[in-house]
Amino acid sequence: MRRPAPASVSRRRSIAALLALAAGAAVTAVLVIAALLRTEVPHEPAYAQVIPESVASSSPEPAPSAPPVLPASPASPIGTRVLSATDGTTAWRSGGGACPGDAAVLEVTRDGGRTWESHDVGTATGSSGVLRLEASSEDLTYLVAGSAGDGCAPQYVATYTSGQEFEVFTDRTVSTWFVDPADPLVLHTSAGAKPAPCSAVAVAPRNAADAAVLCADSTVWRTSDAGSTWDGGIAVEGAVSIDDSGPGYVLGATGRADCAGVQVLALDPAAGAGPAVSGCLPSDAPVGEVAIAAVGDWVWLWAGDAVTVSAYGGRTW
Repeated sequence: MRRPAPASVSRRRSIAALLALAAGAAVTAVLVIAALLRTEVPHEPAYAQVIPESVASSSPEPAPSAPPVLPASPASPIGTRVLSATDGTTAWRSGGGACPGDAAVLEVTRDGGRTWESHDVGTATGSSGVLRLEASSEDLTYLVAGSAGDGCAPQYVATYTSGQEFEVFTDRTVSTWFVDPADPLVLHTSAGAKPAPCSAVAVAPRNAADAAVLCADSTVWRTSDAGSTWDGGIAVEGAVSIDDSGPGYVLGATGRADCAGVQVLALDPAAGAGPAVSGCLPSDAPVGEVAIAAVGDWVWLWAGDAVTVSAYGGRTW
């Protein structure tokens, strides 16, 4: 075999080296391009998200909400008038008033409300602001009023002489029914102070155990155990005054659609029983100037300046 000349071999080796360098360069270029293609490019959204400058990038913990502020309960439009009758001709009344500003004054009629005789109870007994009035007989009438000389603490005052004399009986206050003048959620009963079932404005006891209470929202609640327990209460639209009638209770109500005046309603003492309409007395008296009293079928209404008596349970006048 003939060997090639040394010069030819050298040229072939040089060409091979050049080809190897070119191939390496090509490979390097491919690797660089592939690396560039693998680099992640952030994805741009199809729309721009605008964040106000005042909003932080991370949401803060929500601040605890303050408890809601409830509006104050409106003052009850029910007035302080009190009225109590012994029959169809004799009744006692008072404008109520406030302690210590208003001295207790009672008026009595013995002719069905045509004339009235005034009695200054405050001067003799230090009473102010009449809370409750009960005419029990021709001779006996008692009231609960504030003691002006004792921080307006309630006191029991009575006359056994048809109003000729009035006397304070301190020991009887504790077992007498009345709404606490300092707290309408407290009711004084024959068994002492008890929680009232509502914001009470008036109470009508039938005896030591049975009574009904009229509330500022015109609901009526009944008890048969001296205030230890109460029924579920019933709403009586427009009720502004209450009294016991002997067999049950009687209510005076205003602002009702079927009566342009004061409507008289009879209420059974049984728990849950609703009122029954007895009649309507035409009147334009303000809500705070209505008081009702009953004894048997006799119903008295003091509305505005007028006193009217019905012998038929309020059905006719």
